[in-house]
Amino acid sequence: MGPFDIIATRANSANTLLWILLLLGAAIFSWMFLQPGRMLLGIGVYSLFPFHIVIKILIASDACRRLNQDRSSGLLELLCVTPEPIEHLPSAYSDRIRSHYFRPAVVLSTLNLLAFVAMYRDLMRQTNMEFDVLLLFILIMGGGIVMLFLDFNALIWVGLKEGLVNRSVNRSIFMTLAKIMGAPWLGLMLLVGFLAGGINPGDSIVFILLWQLASLSYVQSIANKNRRALLSRFRILFAHT
Repeated sequence: MGPFDIIATRANSANTLLWILLLLGAAIFSWMFLQPGRMLLGIGVYSLFPFHIVIKILIASDACRRLNQDRSSGLLELLCVTPEPIEHLPSAYSDRIRSHYFRPAVVLSTLNLLAFVAMYRDLMRQTNMEFDVLLLFILIMGGGIVMLFLDFNALIWVGLKEGLVNRSVNRSIFMTLAKIMGAPWLGLMLLVGFLAGGINPGDSIVFILLWQLASLSYVQSIANKNRRALLSRFRILFAHT
């Protein structure tokens, strides 16, 4: 293990907190799954959404704090004079953050899939679900899982860059979340307002799919841009902060 890997490896209390929250969410969902009627199950399905927000906030916070704290403590200055290329440091940080949060993200995605299967089973028992409605559910649930992992990657790279160039940790966290989630959420609010006027499920699928594709493309482009900046201009970014 090189010096950069050792520096990037440190205790992460946020990861422990996240596991506790996920276990609590799984327990609540399991209880709702065993209750009669689909109302509680529906609540259980949608109650998983806040967990997506929590894990994204924790990833952004962790990514921003690492380089910010090491720069403030003077540790980055010492690393700049080591024989190992300083450009390798962002990758070391990225790998460690990814290893901390990948498994919780997989568990959350699994809960989402189980929630969809349970919701579908419950609805099919009581009603004949139309194909368009089923496809809409699949699109929403599947899109949420895909977006979780794309946001996962983007939050790491944007968070590392913002943590490096901003003196304030809170500002860097806010800027990271705003850059990754701001535009997609604004588009979602506009989409919900548009669909609330009344539109058939078939047309809803088209508009939701377009929003998802636009959001995925936007997030991936932001991630690639910040990754390239850190890997190719890390020393310059650090020198100008």
